[in-house]
Amino acid sequence: MAVTKGGPQLSEYEQQRQEKIAKNQALLQQLQLDAAQTGLGPKSKPKAASSSASQKRKRAVTKVKEEENAPRRTSARLQGIVADSE
Repeated sequence: MAVTKGGPQLSEYEQQRQEKIAKNQALLQQLQLDAAQTGLGPKSKPKAASSSASQKRKRAVTKVKEEENAPRRTSARLQGIVADSE
């Protein structure tokens, strides 16, 4: 077990885990740099002009068709109709 900069001792598993995390983070950083060079990475948002920042688009108003409040179908049992039995 090794002591890391005055901190608590880490088990061998924790040491391997920390090394793997650091290795993966370095790989992700490299992939992001490669993607940015080829133009595949996330693009930075262009700064909007102050006039367009104050103007917001309004959503188009959609009219909702009003439906009747009556039920569409009713139960035959509730209407008192006896079912045919064979």
